Amino acid sequence: MTDNVLALASIESYVDLRNVKTGQRINLLRFENPAVCQKIRFSPDGQHLAVGLSDGDVLVFPAGLQLGFHEPPICVSHSSRVNSVAFSPDSLLMTVATQDSILRAYRLSNLSDGYFEQFIEPSVYGRKSKPADIADHAL
Repeated sequence: MTDNVLALASIESYVDLRNVKTGQRINLLRFENPAVCQKIRFSPDGQHLAVGLSDGDVLVFPAGLQLGFHEPPICVSHSSRVNSVAFSPDSLLMTVATQDSILRAYRLSNLSDGYFEQFIEPSVYGRKSKPADIADHAL
């Protein structure tokens, strides 16, 4: 989010937010889902933190500028493991790539409405992708 915040994902179902300069904990986000954290990503405007899990869930925490995380996360579910999460530069969109070679696009203002577009087996260099091909992506 800034040069001063480090987000560390744990396989024990939490994300630890630390001040980079002092090492002090800013916040510890625990979630009940026992799945392993696969990806974590702040939106460019710092208003959201997405945590992609091995069971296909993406927890989107409304962070706010103070990193308060007072609201519960919104859960966006998928049928396979989350490989990567990305935000658009204007922080209006979020995309999620999953192990089943599907890339889904969401509007952050309406996450509960589900994805508005999905790309199934996108092509990579003119051929169908494999699950390992979508290990990361950007908007």
